[in-house]
Amino acid sequence: MRRISSSVGSSVGISVSFESGSHHSLLLNGLNELRSNGQLFDVTLIAGGTDGRKYEAHRVVLSACSDYFRAMFTDQVFTERQQKEIVLNGVTNEGLHYILEFAYTSRLALNLSNIQDVLSTASHVQMQDVVQACSDYLEEQIIVDNCVDLATIADTYSLWQLSKRVYHFICSNLLAFSRTNELQRLTGHQLTRILDCDYPVDCSESDILAIVMKWIELNVSERVQYLSHLLRFINFKEITKEELSQHWNRLQQILSESMACFNNSGVTNEITYYLQSEKKWKYLSRIPHVEQCNFGSVVHKNQLYVIGGCFNQSLEEDVHPFGFRYNPVCNNSTNPWSTIAPMHRERCRFTLIAVDNYLYAIGGVSESEYPLIDDDLYTSGEIYSPEADEWTPMAS
Repeated sequence: MRRISSSVGSSVGISVSFESGSHHSLLLNGLNELRSNGQLFDVTLIAGGTDGRKYEAHRVVLSACSDYFRAMFTDQVFTERQQKEIVLNGVTNEGLHYILEFAYTSRLALNLSNIQDVLSTASHVQMQDVVQACSDYLEEQIIVDNCVDLATIADTYSLWQLSKRVYHFICSNLLAFSRTNELQRLTGHQLTRILDCDYPVDCSESDILAIVMKWIELNVSERVQYLSHLLRFINFKEITKEELSQHWNRLQQILSESMACFNNSGVTNEITYYLQSEKKWKYLSRIPHVEQCNFGSVVHKNQLYVIGGCFNQSLEEDVHPFGFRYNPVCNNSTNPWSTIAPMHRERCRFTLIAVDNYLYAIGGVSESEYPLIDDDLYTSGEIYSPEADEWTPMAS
């Protein structure tokens, strides 16, 4: 064939770059046609489970849109690299179906019936575009009746933007939320997140305290362990004395139902701690007092305070006002324990909390010469200053 002559005197002429605007769609359509016609398949995917279906596909298509499949088919470490059939454990039939539809068509039909299957599968095979699409969809579906489910999904799949939107929604509708069954479904971690975040709420601090106690009351035996932790997030300065007095009896009832500091073999003063690195409980120390129970305990500025309590389990005698402080880094003596000033009233089964630079001992029951439920004691409280080592009465 005769070479075409150039008008500019060059043997190659003017160079022009051409880019097709439709090539990517033509390529994708062509690959989907191959799939529809059952041509050139080189791998079969099987959804996990006893009724797992088989889906034929092309390795190159899967590798192009999924880091998971790209590593599986190109890295010699994976035995699946040479396998014709691959079982995807933890992947549902419906989820795999929609993922493959997206891979070959770039289209995805999401609804509340399939969203969890699609999201779970997309997360499993690392198709981030689909994960993001699921997150965006769920952000538009948030209502009071599903926000706990969505918070759980966001936490499970590390969907941070969805998580922010859900918790912002809960805080903005906290009062209405607390009146539904959704409150009962919150985990301790989720309630902590609500209390600890900076999102605006639609209720008062007194309402928030009431919500915390209501959540615990819904399952006292399992949730009372969270009480002291959750109370740390309450801004007691924003609650009036009148409002506080309304909460004490309710709080005392929770504690009296569940709190005890002894085991089946009797009362013990031993203190153990859990060492996370070794996943073991270890002995720490003993309270320097006769065997007691139903005392108040709190950690303030890395020091443990053990205050009040009684000498037996029946609460019939020997309720005392004395307190002890444990300093784990004490350099003054080999004994880490020291005594503190006693309370003005002996009390057990009371609430002891640390707020700012003070300890608050609230409510409780007195020794046997008083009635078991002493209204005056239940509504009374004392404030302890560690710096001054003194107690002052708190107005009821």
